[in-house]
Formats: sequence, C-alpha cells, structure tokens
Amino acid sequence: MQKILPLSCNTILYILTIIFIFNCCQRDNPSWNIDVLAPIAKGKLRISDIAPDSLYKADSSGLAHLYFERALYNLSVDSFFAISDTTVAKSFAIDSLRLYTLNIQYPLTLGAIARQSGPVGALILALHGSTFAIPAIGPLSVPPVDLNADTLFTSMTLDDGKIDVRFENNLPVDITDVRFVLKNANNGLKLLEGNFPIIRANTAESQTFSLSGLTVESKLTVEVSNFSSPGSGGKPVLVDTSNSIIAALKVYDLRPSKATAVWPAQNIIEQYLDFNLRRLSVKLKFAKIKSGKVYLKLLSTIDDTLHFYYSLPGAVKNGKGFDIRKDLAPGTTLQPSAIYEEYDFSGYDLDLSGSNKDTFNATPNSIIVSIDSTGIQKTFSKADNILVELGFKDLKPSYAKGYLGMDTFTFGPNFTSFDFLKDLNGKFKFSDIQLNVDVENKIGADGSLIIGQVAALNTITGQQLSLTSSELNKPLGVSRASDQNGFPPILPGKTSLQLDKTNSNINDCVSILPDQLNYALTLITNPNGNVSDYRDFVYDGQLLDIRLKMDVPLHFSIENCSLLDTSDLNTSGLNLQNAIEGKLYLKVENEFPLDSDMEIKFEEQAGLSQALLEAAGRINAAEIVNGDRTTGSKTSIIEIPVTQDQVNKLKKAHIVIFKTRFNTRPDNRQVKIFDDYAMKLSLTADLKYKID
Repeated sequence: MQKILPLSCNTILYILTIIFIFNCCQRDNPSWNIDVLAPIAKGKLRISDIAPDSLYKADSSGLAHLYFERALYNLSVDSFFAISDTTVAKSFAIDSLRLYTLNIQYPLTLGAIARQSGPVGALILALHGSTFAIPAIGPLSVPPVDLNADTLFTSMTLDDGKIDVRFENNLPVDITDVRFVLKNANNGLKLLEGNFPIIRANTAESQTFSLSGLTVESKLTVEVSNFSSPGSGGKPVLVDTSNSIIAALKVYDLRPSKATAVWPAQNIIEQYLDFNLRRLSVKLKFAKIKSGKVYLKLLSTIDDTLHFYYSLPGAVKNGKGFDIRKDLAPGTTLQPSAIYEEYDFSGYDLDLSGSNKDTFNATPNSIIVSIDSTGIQKTFSKADNILVELGFKDLKPSYAKGYLGMDTFTFGPNFTSFDFLKDLNGKFKFSDIQLNVDVENKIGADGSLIIGQVAALNTITGQQLSLTSSELNKPLGVSRASDQNGFPPILPGKTSLQLDKTNSNINDCVSILPDQLNYALTLITNPNGNVSDYRDFVYDGQLLDIRLKMDVPLHFSIENCSLLDTSDLNTSGLNLQNAIEGKLYLKVENEFPLDSDMEIKFEEQAGLSQALLEAAGRINAAEIVNGDRTTGSKTSIIEIPVTQDQVNKLKKAHIVIFKTRFNTRPDNRQVKIFDDYAMKLSLTADLKYKID
C-alpha cells in the first residue's frame, strides 16, 4: 500500500499557479469587472441667478430684493409750448415817401403896379421918393407870372399834398379883393384859385389849399386877375416904387402816386414796434435761445439804392444786440431787386416784455429803410413798393421765464414694459412689496398730478388685475423748482406717492407676475394760476420726470417656481468606451427653505429637444428653527441607475441641465430668501468596466 504524504502550503500554491496559467492559455477572451467612482459635473443655484445685477440687491439683513424702476412720463419743453415760426411782412408803397418841400416867391413892385394904373400910376411914378397922399387904385389885373421848379421835379401826380399861398404887402397902402389862379403852364390845367378880401399895409395873409388828386408840373403860371387899393385915405405917405407885394407858394406834405423828381435823402421806412410771437400758449417775459434763425426777405421795385437797417434791441449775445444792415440795389416792377438771407440766432438772450416792459411774448424791434439824395431826377410810381419780410424760424429755447399757464396734460392709458419678473414662473404670493411713484419737478411751476389708473397684465397667462388704493384718482401736489435767479443749479421740487399692503392691493398685483403695466396720468400746471407773477421758468432738458419704483423683497409663498442651471459634463476621466453599467449620484445641499423636485437631463448640446438621459428626484427644504433663517443646508441624494444602453447614450452628452421646481410647504407658508442661500449640486458616476 502506497502511502500519500501531506502537501505543504508552498506546494499547494505552486500547483494552483500552474493550473491558473494553464487555464489562461486555454481561453480566447479572458476579462474581469472593476468599479470607478468619479465626479462628472457640478452646479450651484443662487437666487441672484434670476435677475441681472442692476435689478437685484440684498438689504442690510441679507434679505434678497428685486428692484425695478421705469420712467412713466418725461415732460418736454415742446409739451409746454413751441415757438411757432413767426413772420412779419409789410409792403411799403411810394406814398410812404416824401418829396422836397417847394418854396417859390415872386415880388410885384409898386412901380410895376403903377405902370398898369393909368394916370394915377403915372403920378405915382412921377412922385417916387416924395410924400404924397395916394388915391384909390383899381381894380387892376397883373400879367401872368411864370414859376419854374424843374430843378426839383418834372411832374407829380399827388394822392395828397398841400400848398400855402401867401401875399406879403410891403406897400404903404392896403390892398383888397386879391383874386388869383394857379395853373400848369404847359396844359393850362387850373390847379387852384382863391381870394384875399384885404391885405393891410405892411402885413401878410396866407391860405392853405389841398393838391389831392392833382397832377402838378414843374412849370407853373400864377395869374392875379384882380386887386384894388383904397389908397392912403388922404394921408401923405412916402412913395417908393421899389416896395412890393410878394406872392409866395409853399408846396409840402406831398404823397405822390407818381412822380419824376429829385428825391431827398430820407428814411422811407421808420418803424419802432413790438415783434409779437404768435400762437404761443404761454406768456413769456424772457428766453435764452438754444437754436433757431432769423430770416430776412427784401424786394424792391424802386429805381434807387435802398439802405436797410433792422435791429432787435431786446436780443443780446456777448453784450451786443442783434442787427442787420443790407443795401438793396435799384429794381423795377418787372425785375425787382431781392435779398433773402438767414442769420443764426443761437445763444441770444431775448427780452419778451415789450418796448415798455409791460407785456409778454413781444420783443421791440425797429425797421429803417433809407435812400440817399443823388441830385438826379427819378420816376417813382404808386406801383413801386418795398416788401420787407422778417421772421423767426425753428426757435428752440434753452431757458424761458414767464407764466407757463394753467394747462392740463394727459398721458395714457398707455402700456409700459414690466419685465423685471420675466425669469419667475409658477404661482407667487408676495408679502411686503412697496411701490413708489416719484415726481421730480425741475420746472419753476406748481403742478397737480392725478394717477387715474394702474393695471397689471401678464400677457402669457392672460391674468390682469387693477391696482386699487384710496391714494389713486386724487390730486397729488407737485411743488415748483427753484433756481439761482435764472441760472443753475436747479433745486427740484420732489413729491412721492407710496403704495404698500397697508393702503393698496399691490402685493396681489405683482403676484400675477405681470410683464406689462397699463396706466393713465393727468398733470395740471399752475393749478392756482399765476401765483409767481410771471416768474415761472423752464430749462431745456431739466423738466418733470415721473418714475415708478418698485421694491420686491423676496418674502413670499410659491408653487411650482422653476429654476434652471446648466453645467458642462466632464467625462474625460471615465473611459466610457468600456463602461457597461453603473449609477450616477446627484448630491444636493439645499439651503433654501423650499422643497423642490429636481429634473436632470443629459443633452448633446443646449436647446436640443431630445434628451439622451433623464432622471428626477425630490430635494428636501432646509429647516427654519428660529426666526426667518434656515439653520444650514439639507442634503439630498438622487440615485440614477445607468444601463448599458444608457451608457452608450451618455457617451454623446456634453451638458447636464438641472431643472428645479420649488414649492413652499405647507402651501401658502411665507418664507424669506436671503442672499447667501444656495443650492449646491454635485454629480458623480459609479461605473463598471469590462477590461480585455
């Protein structure tokens, strides 16, 4: 019998090794499985992710707030008033001109009279130089006397004019019953006739006659058809045949409809009037002009050079007044001379209180048009005229002072964007919202503001809710601004209307998450009239600003509010080519006092509708033990099994999307969200590999 000896441990190990090697040599596909645990994505959700930095802010306690501000109404200068283009045009005809005054004298000596008086006349001539009692003379007539004024005019047809006929008696005896006629020498047209009953010795008498409607030639004839003398009444007088009766004509105040004459140097237009700004709804005393123009148009059919001068003494820039000087060439009816020019009026201070400082919307101005005396006869007719057209164009004030009037401005109903809650969804019930309507008035005029309506509208859900408050639809006083006597800086008047849960339903209105507001405003300026005595003021760009400001503390209850966070998927350390199955673990550290349902999607790229892998799980809220804050984070882990098929899909994934749906538990529980709250996300993979 053969005896079998026991094997030592080393011998057994040696044998097993040989067997293992042998078996390995016999198999074609040897393999084994290993587990690898690696992080593949991280994320972090914060409340500040729901709004841009400009809308989000934490208060001193750390409580998160959303702030919204929107201009509701900006009043412009053009809303108050606009200075319409204003033109003053006047046509000046020839009857605005004057001609030289014409003076003609003709002496009739005693000797000339005596030579026509028969024997008595012969006696007077014989007694020249002697003292003698002159007997009665007459009635006598004198041959026609020619008068010539062709150095001044050739002819003139007069709409108006006057002539003074004067007889100066330098004889030692009275003359009586002096009858005379004035005619044009060429055509014999009688211009006038008259009678002087008596002209006493060494005195003069005159009469005035109208030349209206007459055509007067430069060559005239005066006929003294009758005169007599009672003599010296038996008293001896000195006989001097050189003594005379002087006939004098003075032609003046001529307003011709047509004339060929030498025209004197004169101002043919001379006006000092107020230039009135028309169709201006306010009463301005003063304005600083930001921009604008003065334009000038001149037309003349007068055959003479015109000198034009225009001034606005109430318009001053850099210490100098505004004026225009132009010369206008001679023109004709068929081809008038013309000037059209524009002048920059920017930067001028414009006095609008009128010539006597007692009115408004009016500035003094003067127009002077003159001609020189050339010594040359020229023909002007009533068809000739001068057109002067002056105007303001596109005036824009940078500052204006006066009475801005009692006026009513309405705005709306009008929609304005209210999109600062656009990243919120679900159902909210806010607790402590505050809405301010702030009015900053940089206009020197009182106002009264009425907020007629405010309605919140969610265009996505169709929900709409009107804001209700006892503060709406009643006047809100807006105090006037003050400045430094016409100069900045401006101290604005400020007024604010505050709405909160104590006086309105503002919490309910914002809880529908509106994206639009519908509102209507009414502004009344100077509701108490002209209490400033024309000292209202307005600066361009420094007007009335009505702004809506909203403070939304994140103190609420919510239902199904979703937040998204996208993270890049990092699988570089996993070698997914050999992975066969495993698990993914999402670790969530939640500091919010909100329960949430988490959805996880793996996608090839953002925006694709088809997810490669999806999973879901519940996240527990952090606990509030005392006060308003949570005591720390609450950790939840979501386990995601991964099959071979899902591993294959996971190979294509590059991003992971975390969608969190928050709720307060129990329903309608009010919680506060603080700035330092976060939800930290960590995704790890525990996979099994097949190694060949």
